[in-house]
Amino acid sequence: MKKMKYAYRPHRGSLAEAMKHQKFFRNIDELIVIINEELKFTGKVVTQDDLLTKPCGMDDRINWETHMIYCDPNLPFPSNSELGVLGFINADISTIAAK
Repeated sequence: MKKMKYAYRPHRGSLAEAMKHQKFFRNIDELIVIINEELKFTGKVVTQDDLLTKPCGMDDRINWETHMIYCDPNLPFPSNSELGVLGFINADISTIAAK
């Protein structure tokens, strides 16, 4: 059985700018690596437990069923909750399998 390939784009000023930085992943572990690579300059490290998604609907411009991915704002301090929106993926995070 072939694993589905998912897409992630970081939160950027414009869709065109974000799509220049689009990355693909096959499981949640690969997504966490991508996000942590982008956050390297902050000194923060996220885990799957930090992350939530919110459906945004179909984005016909790029043909994605788009979900915002963000750090849970209800995590106790100190946490990654202040990171806010990290980007967008084309699936609900709960449907993406681990490695």
